[in-house]
Amino acid sequence: MRLILLSFLDSALLFTSSAWASDVAFDFATATMHGTYGQKQSFTSTDGTQTITAYGYLSASSPTRLYGKYTPGTPDETGLGLAVTPDHEIQGSGSNFIQLDVSGLLKGFKSGSMTIGSLQPGETYQLWGSNMLGKLGTKLSTSATSSDALSTFALTDWGKYAFYGITAPSGNNLIDNALMFTPSAVPEPASLTLLGIGLLSMAVVVRKNRKARNQGSFDVS
Repeated sequence: MRLILLSFLDSALLFTSSAWASDVAFDFATATMHGTYGQKQSFTSTDGTQTITAYGYLSASSPTRLYGKYTPGTPDETGLGLAVTPDHEIQGSGSNFIQLDVSGLLKGFKSGSMTIGSLQPGETYQLWGSNMLGKLGTKLSTSATSSDALSTFALTDWGKYAFYGITAPSGNNLIDNALMFTPSAVPEPASLTLLGIGLLSMAVVVRKNRKARNQGSFDVS
């Protein structure tokens, strides 16, 4: 009986470790979802478990429509831009921007990363952090490219900001279909329940064995 219950506990631990939540990703434009969006657009993660909202701005005081740019077979030309700018991208003036509301992910996730597409040599983009919608807030980083590529980077100071914004001081850029978030190490409720049952069963066995030993000692005397 002890071996059976210990095996059950081992299984519970194994099940729990295998049930940690995995990374979630967001696509902003697909074959079935692209074109002009509203100034505010919500997106559901590819696994259907999480939602974020994006906002488009020509400037801090001028909201504008977002655009899902889809180019088949060209990942770096597929993503989220602005409807009224050239090529439907974040324009290289530095004044217009896209802001992502990640407030709903801060408690359950420990980090995030973003990919910028449609980059040409010498173009730059900037990452901003803010706790106010429509305000860029604090500039977190400025990056430049030396070749045509997608550029992936971590969302700096994760947990400090409810909104992350992207500007393009030079060139036209997209927030690409590669927004990723890594969850905190929190097991799923079902896994916790199974682990609890295993621990309880083990405690019962230990208690019975202790009681049996005590009775045996009493009988001998």
